[in-house]
Amino acid sequence: MQLACILNMVAGWKNNTIIRVFMCSSAHSENSSLHQQQWENMLKLLRVNASISIILWDHVTSLLDNIEESEKTEINIGYISGVNAMVKQQSLQSSVLIMYLPPPPPTSGDQVKYLKHLDLLTANLPPTLLVHGISPVTSTAL
Repeated sequence: MQLACILNMVAGWKNNTIIRVFMCSSAHSENSSLHQQQWENMLKLLRVNASISIILWDHVTSLLDNIEESEKTEINIGYISGVNAMVKQQSLQSSVLIMYLPPPPPTSGDQVKYLKHLDLLTANLPPTLLVHGISPVTSTAL
């Protein structure tokens, strides 16, 4: 959200940029309207001109349904590939993507696997900026 605020502060970007927020939801979710309203309120409060696109992603989350309990701590390659395909499908006309950067692994032994997962997540996407903060930084206070 902070980057969206910054884009809206710079005249060249503000007037020539369309910001889309992808809200992933289940087809069976009862809270989609509530979550969409919360996003709209946040965008309005931050004065960010953006559209919200509700993306049904049951076909992606279903890739996690058949995982054995012992494998749930491992990142599922099929799931990452499914997320990549969904993002690719939704961003055909995008100049740049801003995506959440998953936190790095707690142990150094998993760093190579983490980087491979990031490669898989971002493969063949438009230019992608992965962002991760250590605390919420978007503020409405002056």
